[in-house]
Amino acid sequence: MFFTRKKITTIVDELTTFFFAVGSDDMVVKIKQTPEGFQIFFASNFDKRMQKTVERLQENLTCGRAPVHAMEQHRSNGKRSLRVGSIYFGLHNRLAPLVANFSKLHPSRPDISKA
Repeated sequence: MFFTRKKITTIVDELTTFFFAVGSDDMVVKIKQTPEGFQIFFASNFDKRMQKTVERLQENLTCGRAPVHAMEQHRSNGKRSLRVGSIYFGLHNRLAPLVANFSKLHPSRPDISKA
């Protein structure tokens, strides 16, 4: 239970930091424990020029654990490895540089267990 509460504290800290960064001067936080776990209610104002940034946060928060669950279903042969691909057709691709940097930091290695 301690670690769950620590995670909640971290989430609230991150949300508070985010909303300060987008110009908030009025925030309300409510944390409620239910039989299923905890619910965090967070309300805040923000600078309207940061609308798209706040919308991206909202999209990321509302997708829940679905992406994590989907990735867990596609691990390669249960060897604690995951291959992720992406096709992006938008004008500003934010994912490509991140994937390129990750690939440089963690180059693929041949599976030595098959040798």
